[in-house]
Amino acid sequence: DCSSLTVPPAAVIVNSSGAHVPGAFPRITGPVSQIVADGLGGYLLVGDFTSVGGQPFARFARVAPDRTVDPRYRVVADGPIYQLALAHGRIYLAGEFRTLNGAARHGLAALDAATGRMSAFGHGFNPEGRRVTQLSVSSIGIYVAGQSRLWGFNASTWALVFERDVWVNTIAATSARVYVGGYGYERPVWAVDPFTGQDTAWQIGL
Repeated sequence: DCSSLTVPPAAVIVNSSGAHVPGAFPRITGPVSQIVADGLGGYLLVGDFTSVGGQPFARFARVAPDRTVDPRYRVVADGPIYQLALAHGRIYLAGEFRTLNGAARHGLAALDAATGRMSAFGHGFNPEGRRVTQLSVSSIGIYVAGQSRLWGFNASTWALVFERDVWVNTIAATSARVYVGGYGYERPVWAVDPFTGQDTAWQIGL
């Protein structure tokens, strides 16, 4: 319950009873849209914020276990970051940016999870002007979607393994199937093959 706080924070941690844990995050200026635990006691954040802990960290930041902002994980993006995912030793980012840290990255990029340095993943990806709004990962692949297009990448080689025209609102990837939710299709929820992107026989019964 954060109702007693004078200034509602952008991000908080609550305990098992739902009470606010003071000091869990540094002060964040602006909204936070996603928080992911990094497995090392810290947290990865994306959103429309402009500073973290009084420092100019915009759109993405790592909060270290001591609850300070980690200076190694600095991202300068020329557009919004909508989604992040942590897998394969990398931090995947998807959004409406066209450059990240001065390099061409059209809506899809990855950082080394251990160092914060940008990897080569996403180089050459062309969403043809679409906003990349959805991101999900499995042990074998990375899957993104935006404005009537769905893409799948091999997690080991980074190669694009499929691309298809379909309107997607959300993705949940596993190594056996990639579950897709959308509209304007004969099924509101369906599943595609993680290697080809083709529809499978899986049915949810909605």
